[in-house]
This record gives sequence, C-alpha cells and structure tokens, in this order.
Amino acid sequence: MDDRWHDDEHLLAALAESLSAAEAVPARVVALGEAAFDWRTIDAELAALTYDSAVDPVPDEPALVRAEVASLRSLRFQAPAVAVVLEITDDALVGQILPPRPAGVSLMSSIGEGTDVEADDLGYFVFRPVPRGSFRLLCRTRPGPELLTSWFQL
Repeated sequence: MDDRWHDDEHLLAALAESLSAAEAVPARVVALGEAAFDWRTIDAELAALTYDSAVDPVPDEPALVRAEVASLRSLRFQAPAVAVVLEITDDALVGQILPPRPAGVSLMSSIGEGTDVEADDLGYFVFRPVPRGSFRLLCRTRPGPELLTSWFQL
C-alpha cells in the first residue's frame, strides 16, 4: 500500500492539486463555448450598412440653410423588412427602427460588453455615452423579426 495516503497533509495536497487542475479550462473549450454563444442570434435578419454619411458622397445640391457641415454622422442599416437609422452626436447614439415599432435594442461591443435599452412605440432609442470601438446592434422588434446589424466602428 502507498504510504503517502496515511498522512493527512499529503492527502489534502493531492486533493488541492486535483481541484486546481479541474478549474483550469483549456483555451479550446473556452473558444468553443464562445462560438456556441454567437449562434444565439442565428435567426436574426442581418442588416447591411447601406448608408454612412462619413463615406457616401453628399448630393450636389446647394446648401439652403446651413453655412457649415453638421457635426453628426448618419448611418442606415437595411434588412428585407426592417431598417435601423442611426445618428451619432457628440454625446449620444440616437436611433430609430423603421417601420416604427417598439423593440428591445442591445448594443454589443467586440470585447463582449453589452448595453440594453428599449425603443419606444415610434422606434426611437438612445445610447449614452457614444460607444467606442467596434460594435453592432441587435433589435428585438415587437411584432416582427430580430434584426442584427453588421459590425461598425465610429
């Protein structure tokens, strides 16, 4: 018989070693878990960026009222049945779901952080402060399909 099992100190050390080994999750298992989590939005309609005021040309029309360019950025994400229009100001990300309807809106960052807000009956919602880095929106419209925007960065 093995003599080390007669000493309680050795037994406790062996148990501690086995528990610490069980706590260390292999990186591959963590990656598989994260990939499975991404599938939670598989049924959402993907909305592509169709307009970005920072990239798309301004129409060749004379300015009727403004003497200078406005300091906000406009984006439009379009899916077959639903669109999301966003305006980025100095202190907020303001959006509207079109056609207007209530919804839960989640802002998901590329580092895994998220923020949830509710869109009102007219589809309006606001995120404060303006998110930094890459992010996307998941809109759970009522009634209607879920809408997932492509990733974008401000």
